Amino acid sequence: MSPKIKIIMSTKKVKSIADIESPEQREIAVAVANYALKAAALTQGNVSLNQELVETRDRHEAELKTLKPDRDNALSEVQKLAEANRKKLFTRTKCLRTSFGVVGFRKKRMTFSLKPGETMETVLQKLKMRRPDLIVTKEVVSKNRLYAARNDEGFRQLMDEVGIQINEDEKFYIKLND
Repeated sequence: MSPKIKIIMSTKKVKSIADIESPEQREIAVAVANYALKAAALTQGNVSLNQELVETRDRHEAELKTLKPDRDNALSEVQKLAEANRKKLFTRTKCLRTSFGVVGFRKKRMTFSLKPGETMETVLQKLKMRRPDLIVTKEVVSKNRLYAARNDEGFRQLMDEVGIQINEDEKFYIKLND
């Protein structure tokens, strides 16, 4: 015998699925109840998995704490050796292949920074006066204004003329009760 599944209607009265009069509503209520049971099982599985992961991590925590500094020290040693032998080993190529991996030197990504005391506004003003070709102006469509004016009659005609359409899709959702 299956347990009676209870649902909460919009009136906040608790009813059993058997008490629902509309067959369509009853069918959806049964499907949501089934979804809720599957979601609860999934949540329980994730909780069990997380507990096992925490236990495993705790068992290996002391070893992991010593391995990271050891690895960092080994990296420092390799870097010192590479720096010391840079002219001898890295003049023709920027890297050296070993049986365990590749070591080498490469340029980092370029960065842009301001000198102390400078602000972006002052730099922009100075560049506009001396080298305006280094300034980029970006033009973009104001989507927020389009969304706000989408129902205005005159605006609809403009959107048709310039080739804009605004789509608003619906998304199905289920929010289970706690």
